[in-house]
Amino acid sequence: MGGIAALITFIMGLYLAYQNFHLSAEISLGIAIVLAILMFSLTYMRAQASLKIKKIVLKYNLTSAELAQITQRRERDFPITNGKLQLIVPYRYWAQILTKLEKYEREHPTN
Repeated sequence: MGGIAALITFIMGLYLAYQNFHLSAEISLGIAIVLAILMFSLTYMRAQASLKIKKIVLKYNLTSAELAQITQRRERDFPITNGKLQLIVPYRYWAQILTKLEKYEREHPTN
């Protein structure tokens, strides 16, 4: 998923820098590479945060109500359908949620 986002960003960055801003090919290529690396990193971090959150929820069999209590958010922010957590919370809150869940995990070790 990150590779696809990076590829699309690379093509878009190269096209915009070369065609619209009339920059040289070398500068356009450099800008496109930097943008692709940034997009790949962002997508990778989001995927890792999502996986870690879902792993902790699965490990402790947390319900929506328990998640809401731990994270101090609304219960409807954490719908669990077919036994899987659906993260509908905006991306900008994922780091806060992950931090609170990691704190919960440290305070409640499993055997």
